[in-house]
Amino acid sequence: MRKLFLFFVMVNVSLLLSGCRTTDPIVGKNVKSKGSGSLGNFIIMKVFEYSTPESIDFGMLSIPTGQLKGSWDCAEDDFGIVIQSKEFTSEEVEKFIVSIYGEPPSYTSDLMPGTFLIPAKVSGAAISVYKDFSKDNEEITTIIVNKTPK
Repeated sequence: MRKLFLFFVMVNVSLLLSGCRTTDPIVGKNVKSKGSGSLGNFIIMKVFEYSTPESIDFGMLSIPTGQLKGSWDCAEDDFGIVIQSKEFTSEEVEKFIVSIYGEPPSYTSDLMPGTFLIPAKVSGAAISVYKDFSKDNEEITTIIVNKTPK
């Protein structure tokens, strides 16, 4: 069962990454928008929105609000959302996510080196974070939140 889950996560992340690894405005998605304010609150809102009620016990979470203030670009489709920002490092985003859900399971680090991944069974919706670089070698942090299949 674990191998099937890992395969599913790898396929979904690969499909999303193949169309989203760009430093230009995100293209080819159903809904494109810009956001600003608390990126942390936005990520948690999307995780809750994409989770199934039985996927996690939300009553156990302690959510710090108002963290990671700034702006970002995002694209949402039937599979989830891709968020990109130059204002936050991937380490800052990872630290925020770990403060809510704890450290990711050890097997996730073997999936894609350099990618931080919290599986859906931990958070309710799969969350991955990685770093990309622009043409000018400027760091772009990419966060992907996948919808939980129903």
